[in-house]
Amino acid sequence: MPIGDVYAGVDVGSSSIRVAVIDDQGVILQVETKPLVYSQSNIDSRFVTQSSKQIWDSYQICMKRIKHNLGSGLKIKSIGCAATCSMVVMRKGQDDTLHPYPADYGFSDPNENVVFWMDSRAVSYTH
Repeated sequence: MPIGDVYAGVDVGSSSIRVAVIDDQGVILQVETKPLVYSQSNIDSRFVTQSSKQIWDSYQICMKRIKHNLGSGLKIKSIGCAATCSMVVMRKGQDDTLHPYPADYGFSDPNENVVFWMDSRAVSYTH
């Protein structure tokens, strides 16, 4: 039986992403979770990052599981998203599209491009 119109809620947390699908009566139809990791710089432990690619890929995996379980008639009317990250660092490539860029100081992996909520590199500027 097709489900039809639903709403999705996405929570990008410190250690996982959670995606819930809810019908128009507020009934939670399914929740999927996928773990996320964060990295600390080996040079300065105040610098903490996550990967926007990992977050996006994990979201897509959760949605794929939901669509598989709930059926192809699923139509998402809207998506609400909440996240603990504070900034995604990207740079414009020669092809005019945005690409992940390392979030500074000791990171060489462009997938370490989300400044994590517990990053404290700006502490000296707040005193």
